[in-house]
Amino acid sequence: MIRAFSWNVNGLRAVIKRGNLQKFIQEYDPDILALQETKIQEPQLSELELEKLFPDYQFFWSFAKDKKGYSGTALWVRKDLKAHKQILEKSTDTHDQYGDACSEGRLTAVNIEGALFVSIYSPNGKEDLSRIPVRVKYDAHINRLFQKYDKVLLMGDFNVANEPIDVAKPNTKKGKHGFTLEERDGFKNYLKSGFQDVWRDENPDRIQYTWWSFRVKERRPDNGWRIDYQLTKGLKTQNAQIYPEITGSDHCPISVEVKL
Repeated sequence: MIRAFSWNVNGLRAVIKRGNLQKFIQEYDPDILALQETKIQEPQLSELELEKLFPDYQFFWSFAKDKKGYSGTALWVRKDLKAHKQILEKSTDTHDQYGDACSEGRLTAVNIEGALFVSIYSPNGKEDLSRIPVRVKYDAHINRLFQKYDKVLLMGDFNVANEPIDVAKPNTKKGKHGFTLEERDGFKNYLKSGFQDVWRDENPDRIQYTWWSFRVKERRPDNGWRIDYQLTKGLKTQNAQIYPEITGSDHCPISVEVKL
């Protein structure tokens, strides 16, 4: 079994500068680490000296085109695992006034021994719900895209709470971004098409969150959302975990063990 972690770090340079990422990797030693909101461009990588800080990993990246400090995903894979980046199809139907969701570095996919590991950062619907139409199209595109692959692990920030149990005070969140019917239906379509929400399957009645607003300092008391998921298809998995004690971002890491 290998341990695959995912973490929306809300800025890779910041989480490294504070030492949070180094501490996390030293303690948990992930075999695979999916990152979201790296907020970095390729020319900026050299200044981080990642090969010196994390010499055991090979790095795979996707960057937001022409948008500095925005979005971005990555997959870090231990060097003893044979991995290569998988080039994925893009949709031609995900444009809006904010740009093209498929050109914002929201997917990084790596093939490891015939299984596809994917770091995903789904578009935020926006507080005024202005990006919901593109969000719906993006979910449909991703769902179609991965139907052709037999073994997939989608890890990352899906920017939606699937059920009332996945968000604090759900009655106050109805119709708001992250908990609209459109966003929830898009997520449920993943499950209908064969993906499993590993953590929820293992913890059907447990309340635990992965994101807390920085603006109102909601991590204490535990007033958050579960919007980070491990969705699997065709893989044997176990021991899905959420790590709310790990700080450094407004999200906390999640993990799952996978048999290759």
